[in-house]
Amino acid sequence: IGRLTIRGRPGRCDLDSRARQESGRAHHTFSGDGMTCSDIDECTDDPTLCENGICLNDQGSFACECQIGYMHPQPSNTQQCIDIDECQQIDNICMNGLCENTNGIFRCICDEGFALDENGSNCTDINECDDPQVCQYGTCVNTDGGYHCDCPVGYQLSPSGNGCLDSRRGTCFANYTTYYAEYGDNPICRQPMGDDVSKSACCCSNKKKSLKF
Repeated sequence: IGRLTIRGRPGRCDLDSRARQESGRAHHTFSGDGMTCSDIDECTDDPTLCENGICLNDQGSFACECQIGYMHPQPSNTQQCIDIDECQQIDNICMNGLCENTNGIFRCICDEGFALDENGSNCTDINECDDPQVCQYGTCVNTDGGYHCDCPVGYQLSPSGNGCLDSRRGTCFANYTTYYAEYGDNPICRQPMGDDVSKSACCCSNKKKSLKF
């Protein structure tokens, strides 16, 4: 019986052409003719090895080179690749959002008022004040994850909170004229209509009406 060395340990070739350690533990990683042993390329023989990785053949064994987003389950086990749960392993991932783990990767579900950045891995504040329709007749102030409107004197925040409404009240007139030369170009208000009202209540119902404070 011929003797050989497997990774620096004594072994022998038996009649079924399998190399084994002297302790008797079988290693189905060599083949031969009963006298000599040669390496079995497990990666070629079994294409299902190393799911989520690349199979690398070695003398008497094989190892998996894991794809990005996968890792070996243990340092001593290099023949498997399992998913990395980035949401559990990385602190403060997906700030201002919820981390959702998927196979080989993760994604961030951003909180309201935030959006994914160009890298798709972080939630950044949306500047709502970039929209000219926000805070009409007021000043838009951007905040982290939101905004608010500062209204000038005489205006109040709209019920929706995205604009300012004229809250001033005055006498509403049913008509006005501008043809009296002694008054120049200023319109002359006529026919007052009772109690003081807001500008929107007075002006929007009839284009000819006028409000005087």
